[in-house]
Amino acid sequence: MNPHLSRAISEFTRITNLLLNDFVENEYVCKIKPVPLTETQLSILKIIKLSKQIEVGKIAELTQISHAAASKNIDKLVQSKLVTRKITARDRRRTNVSLLRTGEKIVEEYEAIRRKKQKIAFATFSEREKQQFLNLLRKCITQCLTLKTSLDPICVKCDGSIVNECVLGRDQVKCRFLS
Repeated sequence: MNPHLSRAISEFTRITNLLLNDFVENEYVCKIKPVPLTETQLSILKIIKLSKQIEVGKIAELTQISHAAASKNIDKLVQSKLVTRKITARDRRRTNVSLLRTGEKIVEEYEAIRRKKQKIAFATFSEREKQQFLNLLRKCITQCLTLKTSLDPICVKCDGSIVNECVLGRDQVKCRFLS
């Protein structure tokens, strides 16, 4: 590949990622009031919203943090009245976490901001161009994944939000959200 083209693709990919994801998440996490959240805590809230109810150990696995770190983050979310914990009936050593209405509202607000920013970013794209962009992204991700021998270091961290469209699942590669 032409070195100039390769460098341009790398830079535009990095910038796109910053603008469409990190920028929205960081802006939302920094501006949210009255509950200050870390990106990890926001990620945990999004996972719980998708799962309705989930064990702490599964949250640790999905977010790729230790069980202790997941518990500490959940402690803070409980203190902030965003989630609730309940010991499971079948095994008292396990704890299920579920969202309270306030936690649900935070995830919904985040999603609304993300959609608004995405709408602005793609305002000049036709529906055909949006679909073409999506297809090219899928093709690129699929190609990158075929070059990897182990998926552990490259989780796409979708928080399960694209589980039905994710190339990890479609290509029958084990996605942490599909297990």
